[in-house]
Amino acid sequence: MNYWPILICSLPECYEPLLRLVEEVAEAGEETAREQYHAGGFTAHHNVDLWRSTNSVGNHVEGSCGYGFWPMGAGWLCSHVYEYYRFTMDRAYLRKKALPLLRGCARFYLDVLTEYDGHLVFCPAISPENNYLKNGESNNLSVTTTMTTAIIREVFENYLDACEELGVREEQAEEVEKALPRLPGFRVGSKGQLLEWYQEEEEAEPHHRHISHLYPFHPASLITPRRDPELTQAVRQSLLLRGDDGTGWSLGWKISQWARLKDGNHAVVLMKNQLRLVKDDAEINYQNHGGTYENLFDAHPPFQIDGNFAFTAGLAELLLQSHDGAIELLPALPDCMPEGQVRGLSARGNAQLDFDWTDGKLLSFTLHGPAGERFPVRWGDKEWLVQSETKICCE
Repeated sequence: MNYWPILICSLPECYEPLLRLVEEVAEAGEETAREQYHAGGFTAHHNVDLWRSTNSVGNHVEGSCGYGFWPMGAGWLCSHVYEYYRFTMDRAYLRKKALPLLRGCARFYLDVLTEYDGHLVFCPAISPENNYLKNGESNNLSVTTTMTTAIIREVFENYLDACEELGVREEQAEEVEKALPRLPGFRVGSKGQLLEWYQEEEEAEPHHRHISHLYPFHPASLITPRRDPELTQAVRQSLLLRGDDGTGWSLGWKISQWARLKDGNHAVVLMKNQLRLVKDDAEINYQNHGGTYENLFDAHPPFQIDGNFAFTAGLAELLLQSHDGAIELLPALPDCMPEGQVRGLSARGNAQLDFDWTDGKLLSFTLHGPAGERFPVRWGDKEWLVQSETKICCE
């Protein structure tokens, strides 16, 4: 979450520490993959830290499986590696760094997938820090989970895309191509929600702060409104069922979810909740109630800065999105922002946009990007194919 606003806000140089961390995690994670899973490639669990720890944790404490057994950290980190390429189009980085990392991460998932009910699944799996009820008892293990499948699918697709971008053909790519369609699809439950576990289960905590099963909608783009309207509606229903409260980082994540749903007014509800003044930690419910301290830090004792950064990313997503086949301007403009201007937000493809709007309508925009390239740009039902340094008046 700390890095969600970096690329869209045109600060790619600030990505360097994260990219370096992923390289070092890959090196450490080879031993974890080999020793804990008898697999190739590399992996990392949720607790990656300054010392590049990649192993599972818990120290035999009851209940620790619900957070400690989660070898999806490497996959999530590798999504950042490929997003860096998508925004910067740095082919040297793609060849020297990104492709080897994606290759190693994909290798691990290929080695640990197992066949179940006609699908290839990572089994058993968790949906981090959440539980379901079975015969009145709390459980957290499932055949697989939506977030688990989504991260593996994203790694596989990014790896294949990187190979195609570089014009290389690898033997492992053939394995990935065969495995990809055998991963479980995303499914809708009886309440119209996106399912979180392999089967529909009774919610232990219906308003749980995590929305891990919505990862394929954001930060990934495996589900998009234009391509997947039914699944997008299931994402919306899941958010409605979880509610508009949560700890600060949870609220920050939900802002971007509502932005991608093109519902800026609902995103503002989450923004206002995140900006609730918290003067005393006693006011905070660790599960469902956060806010902002007087110093503007995200309120989750002592504080969690990821909430602040996620808020920033969500605000940017209200104004510009580029994950669904085109650069989209003002995709989720809320009523409370009828006029304004933006200078220098970035889009995938290595483009930067300046634009102005009034009365909720786009007035003009200018695109800056590589000379000679043309970019599809949308606003509402209008679409242009725009070259660099071109100013478009929309009235």
